[in-house]
Amino acid sequence: SSDVCSSDLGNAADVIIDLGQLDGLFASDDDATLAAGAAPGQLTFFSNDTPSGFESVSFNNPSSSLSILLGGGDDSLTIANFATGLGTSLFVDGESGYDTIIVAENAVVSSRSIAGADHRNDQSVGDSENLEFLAEIIDVKSGAQLLAHAIPGGGTSPAAGDVMFEAIDSPSFGSPLFVDITNTTASISVDGATIKGDDITLISTTS
Repeated sequence: SSDVCSSDLGNAADVIIDLGQLDGLFASDDDATLAAGAAPGQLTFFSNDTPSGFESVSFNNPSSSLSILLGGGDDSLTIANFATGLGTSLFVDGESGYDTIIVAENAVVSSRSIAGADHRNDQSVGDSENLEFLAEIIDVKSGAQLLAHAIPGGGTSPAAGDVMFEAIDSPSFGSPLFVDITNTTASISVDGATIKGDDITLISTTS
């Protein structure tokens, strides 16, 4: 297994997880999960592959942004939890290959800044940030909540963030030796989920 982050993540405001670091001449197909960490105020990112494709990473909730880059290959990311309460943006890019982003059943994925624990109903204490997912397949399961809205209170008027899903399938140039022209499907599936934000955009195209 290999590291996907080389910097100290102890108290980083902006965290980048790059699975492209695992890719050599031939891109790897990775299956990963983002979830709440074992300790309060932490997140964990781990491999679902056997044997593990990379070492798991646990880190304090970033205060500004979390970016996950899946690199080459046909990758899958399951988001089981992302709710820092700090107004943290989340950007996931499948990059090359045929990639899938899954928001798990009943997952709370929130970019809101709140003082309490109810990401859907608590008043905002700061601006919400954006949630942005780019992959060929985006699948939001039943009961999931994607929350980037703002609820004013205490005389403040915090800004809401945007939610964008973009599923685009086009020929992949992930390997210098091969061009993938077989996959021509892009889809966004939202099953009984809640999505709240300023601008909510869902785009699905093939070429």
